[in-house]
Amino acid sequence: QRIPERYPDIKQKETRRTYTGEVTKLQEFQSDVAFSDVDSHFLSRYRAWLITERQNSANTIWKSFKFLNTMFNDAIAGKLIKYNPFNDFDRGKYVQGRKNFLEISECDNIYKVMQGDIPERLRLVGAYYLFMCYTGFRFQDATRFFNYDEHVINDERIIINTQKFGTDVN
Repeated sequence: QRIPERYPDIKQKETRRTYTGEVTKLQEFQSDVAFSDVDSHFLSRYRAWLITERQNSANTIWKSFKFLNTMFNDAIAGKLIKYNPFNDFDRGKYVQGRKNFLEISECDNIYKVMQGDIPERLRLVGAYYLFMCYTGFRFQDATRFFNYDEHVINDERIIINTQKFGTDVN
């Protein structure tokens, strides 16, 4: 199924991909779902299915319920329905994971490996990876077509239009 026409402003590729994935997952659980089908019992069964069949983590389940809750809130705002079952359902809490960071010496080691006798494709992967480490660019932005002459100013600044927000970053 496609994202409802109610969301024509969803232009970002990753947002559309996420919404499509959530709809697909819901359809795997129950092929035909109406707003009226969803109550706290349905949500409890869906959570159990996500845990047992999909083996989703608590944060992934929280994200799935966040999506559903958003759809219910939008349907209420559009006067399509009157009640949100999440008012009586605890979807759980999101737990922030621990981020791992590379030390600059580890980046230096990657660069040294890139100078050795390695396949060109691996060298390219290393270059993109280090580019993301040093610039903080998201994967989508770092791997888009990059024209040095258009994006590098005075051999020291990179200016690129980001995919997620469509803004220039410097």
